[in-house]
Amino acid sequence: MPKVVRLLGRYDVWDLEDPDVLKFQMGMRYRNYDLNDKFWNEMLSVVEDSLSEFIANDKIKGIIKGGELIIEWEDIKSKEYCKSYGIETFLNGHRAIAVNIGRANSQFFQSYFDPKDYELFIYFCRLQTNRWTVGVISNREDIHAGNICKSYGGGGHAGIGGFQIEELPFEI
Repeated sequence: MPKVVRLLGRYDVWDLEDPDVLKFQMGMRYRNYDLNDKFWNEMLSVVEDSLSEFIANDKIKGIIKGGELIIEWEDIKSKEYCKSYGIETFLNGHRAIAVNIGRANSQFFQSYFDPKDYELFIYFCRLQTNRWTVGVISNREDIHAGNICKSYGGGGHAGIGGFQIEELPFEI
């Protein structure tokens, strides 16, 4: 299996045990290769112990390094944003930090969230329909974010969920 396929595939199933998986994913997003780009032919035709593998590994290392820099930069910006705009609140009796931002990814959440301080991380924003969209994240095993969201007409998984609603169910 070509290394690029393994790295991209592990991300798709949230297997981040190999630290290069997330870095490669972020580096690939930055480069935004078209499916017809010669990059893919080079990467997918790699033969073990050949010059093509050496060239591919060198390009992959560059993408990983770029992804590492992107993650570091996003972490700094996310911490600054949460520190400036985070609101302490409660949702369904759970202590939360809420941030008014349209979209947040797992890196945004991990940059600021500490399960010793908060049980939930909430990101929310007002839609053009005058409804609110709300995302709820938790990495605590005793809290199921998807079930909390389900109680408001949404859904999700143990670690993340979302819903839309007319009025926010927490104070800001």
